[in-house]
Amino acid sequence: PEGFRPSPAERKPVRAAAPEALIADNDFPCREDQLGFRSRAQAFRAFLERVEPPMTLVVDGPAGCGKSSYMQILQLLIEQSGRLAPVWVNAMHYDQETSLLASIIQQVARDHGLTAAASPALRRFRQSVEGLDRASEVGLRAEDTRIECWQECYLQVVADVLARRRSRQLVLFVDDLDACAPSSARRLLQDLFTVTQIPGSC
Repeated sequence: PEGFRPSPAERKPVRAAAPEALIADNDFPCREDQLGFRSRAQAFRAFLERVEPPMTLVVDGPAGCGKSSYMQILQLLIEQSGRLAPVWVNAMHYDQETSLLASIIQQVARDHGLTAAASPALRRFRQSVEGLDRASEVGLRAEDTRIECWQECYLQVVADVLARRRSRQLVLFVDDLDACAPSSARRLLQDLFTVTQIPGSC
């Protein structure tokens, strides 16, 4: 306004933040702690290492607020600690899967470098999947051939991974559940509930 004269402090130039200090506006998760999540993730990891399973915890917030980044930082801290064995499940990738349990068995093995040569249970599971493919060709229902051994295989694969890592428990990270269609998210949650009710599973 006319006659207004700024004070010396008000005349001081404003310095722009350095480009490397700016956080890009995108929706890609990042394990680098650009949002200051590390201290909270460390406390959360310590909590997970003390509690007895099964337990389900939800990281909630609006889209783009850093939920996936927070979980990836937590996953990294758990990997470094070694007391727990993390497994990352992207809900969108499993949206069309016929069996979440079968997918998780393969994901557990893949995330922790478990091979069929080192795990008889994983070898038995893969043989069962091959048998399921053959059974479907002659019109047998999938449930008739898989339910007998897959839960047992899952438990043994988890036990093999925990022994390999010398870890106490498995931790499943489920990401992008809010990106699935409501019907798919509901089915996925029901399948996850079934998996976590298997004693000693996660």
